[in-house]
Parts: sequence; structure tokens; C-alpha cells
Amino acid sequence: MREPRVWQIVSAVLLALLIVASVVAGTQYRAAQAAQARLECARPWLAEAMELHDLHLKDPTTTSEQSQLELMDQITKAYECVTGEKPAEMNH
Repeated sequence: MREPRVWQIVSAVLLALLIVASVVAGTQYRAAQAAQARLECARPWLAEAMELHDLHLKDPTTTSEQSQLELMDQITKAYECVTGEKPAEMNH
């Protein structure tokens, strides 16, 4: 007569573990989605920055104060996408 009671306890424990595992999996899934969104936000800014930097390397005459400010702006926007924060002001 004790066996049905043992199975009820085992079933309850397994159900509790399943619920905890589901909550953890859901939390990890949401975190992964948020990380993916941050990367997708940064990707175009980084692509533009890489293209401009490559242009500066191939032809240094294209490097101007304006183009360097543009490059810094692209890097800053990518940083903001990834971190969610504005970078500390840099003194040049």
C-alpha cells in the first residue's frame, strides 16, 4: 500500500524539476534573443566602420577629420548596440 504514495512523491518531485527546467530554459532563450538583437543592431554599423577604415588604409588621402569623426560615430553606435550604454566621453 505504500508504493502508490512513493510514486506520487516521485511524480511531484519530477514535475517540480520539469517546471524549474522550463523556467530556466525560457530565461536562457530570452537572453539569447536579446543578445542576438544587440548583435544584429551592431552589424551594419561595424560593416560601415570596416569599409571606411579599409578605405583609409588603402588610400590615406581619404582620411580627413570628418571621415575620422564618421568612423568614430559608427564605432560608438555599434558599442551602444552591444552594451546598451553610451561610451564615456573621450578627450582628444
